[in-house]
Amino acid sequence: MSGPRAIGPRARIWKEGRGLVEVEQGFAEYQDIALGAEISDELSSADLRYEWTVTPEGVSMSSDSTRTIRVNCSGMGTYEARVTVKDVRGLVLGSATASIPITVSIGEIRKSEEKREYPDLLR
Repeated sequence: MSGPRAIGPRARIWKEGRGLVEVEQGFAEYQDIALGAEISDELSSADLRYEWTVTPEGVSMSSDSTRTIRVNCSGMGTYEARVTVKDVRGLVLGSATASIPITVSIGEIRKSEEKREYPDLLR
């Protein structure tokens, strides 16, 4: 599986003495995140079916039946993405999982933006 990776810029939070810095690990609530199924070369032209699930609840997903998906998680914590690949007869060819750590709240991002705009007022 490829990903998870941020779609667009990474979330930024306020660090005293440094200002706004990109989050190095994890993702923010409501950040768009890409995932993809990795397929071996001999299967790349086959007619394949993809079944994605992301748990726990609180996730919007662009599609649950394409090779690549975009997810957006609405809460803090670690989510698990799972893809199962099948052929046209329904035979399972493989599956994979990936963890999606949501480590930054939307509230923290908003507060960081306020500190950037009004650093002297929010000490």
